[in-house]
Amino acid sequence: PVGHPHRRGDRPVPNAPDGLLRMEAMAPCPSPLALMDLHARALFTHDSRGRISRTNEPSGPGTRAPRLWLGRTPAGHLLRLRDDLDEMTSARLVAILNEEPMVDPLPLAVRTEERLAEALAAVSPVHRRVRGPAYVLPSLDGVSDDAIRIGSGNAWLLRTHFADWIPDIETWTPMFVLTRDGVAVSLCASSRLTPLAAEAGVETAPAWRGRGYAAIVVAAWGAAVQASGRTALY
Repeated sequence: PVGHPHRRGDRPVPNAPDGLLRMEAMAPCPSPLALMDLHARALFTHDSRGRISRTNEPSGPGTRAPRLWLGRTPAGHLLRLRDDLDEMTSARLVAILNEEPMVDPLPLAVRTEERLAEALAAVSPVHRRVRGPAYVLPSLDGVSDDAIRIGSGNAWLLRTHFADWIPDIETWTPMFVLTRDGVAVSLCASSRLTPLAAEAGVETAPAWRGRGYAAIVVAAWGAAVQASGRTALY
């Protein structure tokens, strides 16, 4: 869904209606449903009713959340509705979702998807649907020394391939890169951040993909996130 893993070009889609997610958790860790809640709260800002409003951008207010976001786990499903959905439509969506089976392993297809979409379309058209898996990183130690943490003092490493990340250095923390020939070629940073969890945003320069570099920076990022007391999500 609002997709993971992310690259700069495919960060969590901020205004895609009907995001559909699956969480695959690795033990030991909180329950899959608890992890899904961490995931949802990292992705979106919530009001006092638990309705979602905007994407949770570390650098400031994000764009409007999808009207419906669904996170499925074998232990239960997590539904988030946008704050402007009327009560009748909301109740209809909840009733439909209550018929979604909980099975392990989860199938990719959402059995009630078309009915959920029809209920939304009765209010206004559904223009886009996005789906995909999300993961929690296991406990990390012994990560590669090749990854370099980025701060204002070494931001120049980003100029060749990741200049558009430079304004985010202080807010998308921690940020790690792998360098080759004196420039960063792969990068991982916190694209979503809460006191309890962080989401990985990842990008590798096209000419350097397929070499395992993303795994190195993600591991370094994840270890730093875990050291801060947060759950590292991907």
